[in-house]
Amino acid sequence: MAEDIFIYEYMWVLFVLVGALNALYGKYRLRGTLREHPEWTEEANTFLKGYFLYMTVPFLFLMLLQFAGGYKNPFYMFLHTFSIYQILAWVVLFFFWYRLFHYVFFQGGAKQLAKFHRALGNIPPSEIGIKILTVILLTAAIGVFIIGYYWGIGEILMQ
Repeated sequence: MAEDIFIYEYMWVLFVLVGALNALYGKYRLRGTLREHPEWTEEANTFLKGYFLYMTVPFLFLMLLQFAGGYKNPFYMFLHTFSIYQILAWVVLFFFWYRLFHYVFFQGGAKQLAKFHRALGNIPPSEIGIKILTVILLTAAIGVFIIGYYWGIGEILMQ
């Protein structure tokens, strides 16, 4: 049975660890760039704190909702039942997706992402490219969750 698989029960913990490690790695990668541009230090620290929070907090909420609802499987949000835990999981997802969209389009996030991704990965992304990628990723994420719900992925994977 899928719900007996150990990794399912602790998938959100794994996501939190990966997000935290990515933030630490980003801080490590930025050291050289910040030596060259010390004026970026405060902005970089703010960016990394925000990145850390954005890459860990949603998964912590989803994990707490999973455990509070007594689900052993992270696909509880795709069940065709309506518990408060499922509804709150969708609220958490849509809230964080909205925050990402708002940050990129209205808070100068595209400019900041372009600046620090260039420093982190030696990638020359453009602000318009980041905005287009954000729309594509959010549209795909919403589509996957809607399709997952309508296809009954929760029932299939929790058998």
